Amino acid sequence: MAQGTPRRRNSLRAGAYNYAWTGSYFVTLCLADRHPRFGDVIEGEMCLNDPGTMIANEWRQLPERFPFVETDAFVVMPNHLHGIVVIDSDIGEFDPLKRENENRANTRLAPTGGDGFRPRGTSKGSLSRVIQGFKSVTTGVYIRGVKERGWEPYDGKLWQRSFYDHIIRDDQDLERVRTYIDSNPGKWFEDTEYAPPS
Repeated sequence: MAQGTPRRRNSLRAGAYNYAWTGSYFVTLCLADRHPRFGDVIEGEMCLNDPGTMIANEWRQLPERFPFVETDAFVVMPNHLHGIVVIDSDIGEFDPLKRENENRANTRLAPTGGDGFRPRGTSKGSLSRVIQGFKSVTTGVYIRGVKERGWEPYDGKLWQRSFYDHIIRDDQDLERVRTYIDSNPGKWFEDTEYAPPS
């Protein structure tokens, strides 16, 4: 790389895929320093501390901030979060009640072609927008917690710059991801995200 040329970071997103299309997405968000700030795993169960409870509550509130979003299974771990985000591209920013009257059976899985593809509209959102909003809100609340409630401070950024995603393609994939999320605390000490306290 030539001197003075900015380093280009490769995207983790699938190149030709529009993450505003209706579908279900498995995401993993990690803390920037991998330090366990959200609680501890004790006997295979995740025990959230105050910051961890805040993270879980903010995740549950995603549909209130983004009416085109539903959440499915999720787990807050000591230094990361796994969750399923369901995007319904037929729902606009200001139409949160439309979901109640729809048959959602076919909107939980990612499109595989043909009529299933729904292009992003101007008032719709994308997975990246949802995750960026979540990180922004939780960072702000965490900073207030450091100042007002004695939460553990951090250097730099709270969250890693990007996030991992997996496009859920069918019901078997959905069930496999749900099982992975539910069983994650029991596998904490084998997890590549596990970083023992120093």
